[in-house]
Amino acid sequence: MSLEALRQGWTDPPLLRILGGEISELGSWEEDAPDYADDLALIRLRILDRQARYDEYLHLAEAEGQTQCYLTMLAQLGQIAEAVSAAQTNMSVMEEAFALA
Repeated sequence: MSLEALRQGWTDPPLLRILGGEISELGSWEEDAPDYADDLALIRLRILDRQARYDEYLHLAEAEGQTQCYLTMLAQLGQIAEAVSAAQTNMSVMEEAFALA
């Protein structure tokens, strides 16, 4: 994971497309996502949160299927209607419902 994160940095074209709002089925990967994709996405989300890059955070969370992160950030940003709407179509586990509540 570390080597791939170094290779991609923040300038990898698929990642840049995602951060810009172009969400694809493959997320930020050009091929099938590796086993560590979720861990790398969570690390990137923490960095984006610390840098207050909230639009990019939401794009990455949505693209990488990080539903709990996506919904809680919407709520934190006061976008409650959007969070409730997204929750109705995207929530799949109890933990996501608790986090949103």
